[in-house]
Amino acid sequence: MTSIDHLVEEAVSLHDRALAARQEGDLDQAATLGREALHLFEKADGPDHPDVANVLLHLGGVSEDRAAYAEAEACYRRAVDIVDIYEAGDADLDHLRLQTWGDLAGVRRALGAYEEAEALYKRALDFAAATFGPEAQEIAALLNGLGVVYKFAGRFAEAESLYRRALAILECNLGPDHLEVAAIYHNLGGLEHARGHPARGEPYARRSVEILEQALGPEHPKVAADWVALAALLDELGRDDEAEKLYLEALAVFERTLGSEHYEVGATCNNLGALYQDRGQYDEAEAQHHRALAIQEEVLGSGHPEVGLTLHNLAVLHHAQELDEPADEYYRQALDIFQQTLAAEHPHAVACREDWGRLRERMQK
Repeated sequence: MTSIDHLVEEAVSLHDRALAARQEGDLDQAATLGREALHLFEKADGPDHPDVANVLLHLGGVSEDRAAYAEAEACYRRAVDIVDIYEAGDADLDHLRLQTWGDLAGVRRALGAYEEAEALYKRALDFAAATFGPEAQEIAALLNGLGVVYKFAGRFAEAESLYRRALAILECNLGPDHLEVAAIYHNLGGLEHARGHPARGEPYARRSVEILEQALGPEHPKVAADWVALAALLDELGRDDEAEKLYLEALAVFERTLGSEHYEVGATCNNLGALYQDRGQYDEAEAQHHRALAIQEEVLGSGHPEVGLTLHNLAVLHHAQELDEPADEYYRQALDIFQQTLAAEHPHAVACREDWGRLRERMQK
């Protein structure tokens, strides 16, 4: 075995261990082992080898798990630059090419760049359909990702069509209990929530939780994220005690496994704030919303639609207490964000305009 072969063998071993650490939720170890593998692959194969791109995808995924989206984007863009050097035709490289495009699209969606994300997903889908066929397993993750873009953009019917197509492909190829199948059920539940149909969303959310708990155990952050999704539906159904219990359990898991400033912590605090607000527990609600806002602005940037949603929640909270001046300012900030990032007919934008209009009518009396 040559020295290069030895380096590659060691790099492969490190990468495998890094992947296992991420699966177990040990992100520090996943990042450390991934960086070591990257260094060895670069040393053995050079900086533009597909193996380097593959490890960059892992490191980008770890950064996404930590909600460090700018770091993730940098990893994915470098991976895309590498795979785009090579001609199509090699099956393994074509799979890697699809993953790099899809992962970059996903992080751009997370950062609110919906038009760019849509274009990247469509590019990947066109390539995948031409290369592997329109019903190939490789298509499913891209359909799901594009569905998420459409859901966030308020294009609900298009999102549902893509989710259901992805679900059929995955259940046919992987069986009904695979983690990728759970992700589609999670998204179907979230879509029904966004449509205002929580009762239709609950069975999807419960099915996703069931699959994940069996596969990962109750202390995994992916399981906790699905508890949050289920809790949001239960809250909409008026079962706020059940919802609060799930939110608090999820928050504890996130803080233990991801840290107190992670995106998931902020999202859960925002949901808790809305629950307390509906109960009339205004002080508790405001504290949760402000904690969420601080995390979201740090992680996502001050112009992200999710920041706008939290600002809208704060506006409604102050509106309900007849604190008109701060409510007016929160509405203004929220609508500014929605107008810059969402279509005019998006439900978030419509609700904000209507709520603000009611406040302005009261202030003018």
